Amino acid sequence: MLLAKASIGRKLLFAFLAMALLVLISSLIGVFGFSSVAKTERNVVNSAIPSMIEARMVAELSSRIISSVQTLTNSKTEEQRKQSGKELFDQLSALLTHIKQLGSDSFDSQLLTTLESDVQKIIDTLGKLGIGVEKKIFLEKDIAARTEEMRSLAQELEQLTRTQVSNTSTIAVANVTHIYDLLARDKTEQAYQALDALVEVDLDLSERLHELHLLAFQLLNQIEEIRTISSSVRLNDIREQFNHNLTIMKRRVQAVEDPTRSVQMSDLITKLEKREVIFSVVLQRHMNERQSQKLMQDTLDQFSALNTTINKLVDDSNRATTKAVDELKTTLNYAQLTLTIITILGLVIVALIIWKVVYVSVLKRLAEYSSALLSIAQGQLKVDLTVKGNDELAHMGQAIITARNTAQALKIVAESEREAKRQLQVHKESLEELVTERTVQLQDTNKRLNDEVLNHAQARHEAEQASRAKSAFLATMSHEIRTPMNGVLGTAQLLRDAGLNSQQSYYVDIINRSGKTLLAILNDVLDYSKIEAGHLEIRPIDFNLHYMVDDVNQLMQGRAQEKQLELSCLIESDIKPFWLGDVTRISQVLTNLVGNAIKFTETGYVDIYVSLEDDRYVTFEVSDSGIGISDKEMENLFDAFTQAEGGLSSKGGTGLGLAISKRIVEAMGGALGVESEVGRGSRFWFTLPLQEGKEVIKKEQVVNNSLQAKVLLVEDNPVNCIVAEGFLTSLGHEVTIAEDGATAKQLFNQQRFDIALLDINLPDCDGRELLEELRTIQDKMDLLERDKTPFIAVSAHVFSEEVESYLSAGFDGYLAKPLDKDALCELIQNRLEGKTLLLDQQKNAVATLNANLLINKKVMEDDLQILGKEKMRQIVDLFIQGSNEMVQKLQLASSEGDSQEVKQLVHKLKGSAGSLGLIALHDLCHTIEASNNPNEVYITTKLELENTVEQSIAGLVALLA
Repeated sequence: MLLAKASIGRKLLFAFLAMALLVLISSLIGVFGFSSVAKTERNVVNSAIPSMIEARMVAELSSRIISSVQTLTNSKTEEQRKQSGKELFDQLSALLTHIKQLGSDSFDSQLLTTLESDVQKIIDTLGKLGIGVEKKIFLEKDIAARTEEMRSLAQELEQLTRTQVSNTSTIAVANVTHIYDLLARDKTEQAYQALDALVEVDLDLSERLHELHLLAFQLLNQIEEIRTISSSVRLNDIREQFNHNLTIMKRRVQAVEDPTRSVQMSDLITKLEKREVIFSVVLQRHMNERQSQKLMQDTLDQFSALNTTINKLVDDSNRATTKAVDELKTTLNYAQLTLTIITILGLVIVALIIWKVVYVSVLKRLAEYSSALLSIAQGQLKVDLTVKGNDELAHMGQAIITARNTAQALKIVAESEREAKRQLQVHKESLEELVTERTVQLQDTNKRLNDEVLNHAQARHEAEQASRAKSAFLATMSHEIRTPMNGVLGTAQLLRDAGLNSQQSYYVDIINRSGKTLLAILNDVLDYSKIEAGHLEIRPIDFNLHYMVDDVNQLMQGRAQEKQLELSCLIESDIKPFWLGDVTRISQVLTNLVGNAIKFTETGYVDIYVSLEDDRYVTFEVSDSGIGISDKEMENLFDAFTQAEGGLSSKGGTGLGLAISKRIVEAMGGALGVESEVGRGSRFWFTLPLQEGKEVIKKEQVVNNSLQAKVLLVEDNPVNCIVAEGFLTSLGHEVTIAEDGATAKQLFNQQRFDIALLDINLPDCDGRELLEELRTIQDKMDLLERDKTPFIAVSAHVFSEEVESYLSAGFDGYLAKPLDKDALCELIQNRLEGKTLLLDQQKNAVATLNANLLINKKVMEDDLQILGKEKMRQIVDLFIQGSNEMVQKLQLASSEGDSQEVKQLVHKLKGSAGSLGLIALHDLCHTIEASNNPNEVYITTKLELENTVEQSIAGLVALLA
């Protein structure tokens, strides 16, 4: 009855409260049930399972540690030992961590204490084992180094003994030959005396030296056996044999007749005797290995005990986990049954509430009212509706009736709206006409903008053409100015070398200074054009900063002394000498700043100061007591073609130096600044980020003219021909001139040249085209690679991209105009050094024809009488084979820089040459052997030695023919 009179909201509220109560009861039962489940689960998750996981991790780590111990024991190098030790230490740390995380709640505390104690014992044992491994590696390296040193000494001793045996054999053969000579001349008594001397002296000496050589071989074998020996008994035996052999060799060395070789052998034996301590080191290695094996066995035993304890931990953790899981299953079953019962009961109660309250009281009545609303919406305003009750739905029915009445009134209003829409359409059409007119205006504006864009593109095209024209102009200017400058400076150089009086030398110096000033201005303009075109390249190399600053200081001292200025230089002590950077560009900037300081300073000083900031920023400062710079001039000081007012009229210059310097410094990542006060001087500085570089050894480049070559000069300019020919002739070269490409090809077909200088711009062809044609002519001659003529490009075009194009075209070098005599001399020297020149070949041919002392024919004739021609042929064949092998071994030893081996090989070759009477070869070998550095002398006389060997062989063969 209460629900029948209640409103819909109360009915729904009652229904939802009843359902909520059922949900709350179900939730409470679920909460209590699952709380019990969660408690059991926490016991499993927080105690049993982590303990089991930790126990298994401990077992797994134990196995991995055993493997790591094996790796540590097998380490061969210190790096492997450190890496294995680090891994083992990390695993032990992890093992201790997991043991501490096991917890006494899940395991027997006594068992955990035992486990930690076992791990600590293992750590102590492994520490001793690590020390043993480290000692083993150290001893292995020590033994290897000592045996290598002893092997080197023993090999040298063996070579010396072998040489003495060979010399003794040679002497014996010579004495036998002498005996045969005495018998041939019927001097029987003297022959018997010589035979007695041969038996008593020579053969006895030979026997003792053979024994010495054998003992040297035994020493070498004993040294080889030391590294691999594993028995202490065998080690003591070798040690006794080694000392015994050394004692005998000391006595045998006294029999060596050559005092120098005797001293060398004694010294080597003494050194080997001092290194006998290696046997003690090997014994230490043996003892260390035995101790390491014992420690390894102790470690394995300790790990066995540790694994037994860990297995007990794993068994305990498995039992605890199984018990906790069983408890969890029982709790889950009880909770599941309770929730099922509550769910079924709640579904029945909810179905009753929905039928009575929701469907009958609400949904059925809503369907009736919805039908009425749909009819009204479709325009059927004649709808009859009965309203019952006093709830919200009854109010809704009254509202539907009111809406029906309102709709009838709105029908009249709708007709009025249609009229209003018609009027709005007319207004819309007038607006469209207005929009069309505005669109036409915007199109006109857009057309004007497009015209402006086209004009801008045309202006940009014209600017690019102007830039290309400027680059072409600068290139042309460089070529056209450098060509006459070559004549001016070159002719001045020739005049100065010709020998002039003081007045004439003064005039030539003026020409030189003026020409170099003009060339410096040209270089400034070209440098600035490169920077503007973005072609400035920074090429960092290792350089000596102290040498670079000192070079600038020395270069500028002359200019400073001319104006009686004090030029000083100071480099802070914390600046290291070697850095990585573009030393050419840094020197260019520093030279420019010092030059400006001297230029604008009349009296006083100019100081160079170099300091270091933050370990990598190097600051270069140039201070002077000159005219100074005003604040107004400072604003445009670094602009191109500008100069302080004090220097415009009297100092000269292009005004490009500071602009170029600033661009160069910024390209290297640095900054350039200035501080100045009018009348009190200026301070320019620039700071660069530099890295420390590798050590660079300063090599003094001394260009000396040690070659006389046949030179082909291809040049069309008469003045340049005179200058180049004068330079080359003064250097001692033979010059042939071709004024065009056709003449050059004709001359190249007729004769060979050692080197060719080709101008790039010729009247009938380009220098690169001429290069290809001359190489084609040369390829037809079937010359060896070393005999081919190198070609050098000569041009006034000095841009780097132009120079690279010459080299990529196949030229072997490049010379810039104006020619520099020293650069020309150095280039020819570098390109032809080590080659056999045409003029030298002619001289050598003449010298070969006049060589009369190649073979002592008397020695060969005596040997032929005693031994016979057949025996001598065998001896000569052996000499030919041995000398060729000696030449090959000499080349190999020289390439490896082994001066001692070169000396030994030359000594053997000298002995063979002396026994056959080859005087020239014997003397040449003696010269190489007697020098302080035989390898350097051999490199210098290599070709002469090989030629002498070939000529000696040819002479021997001719005598036996």
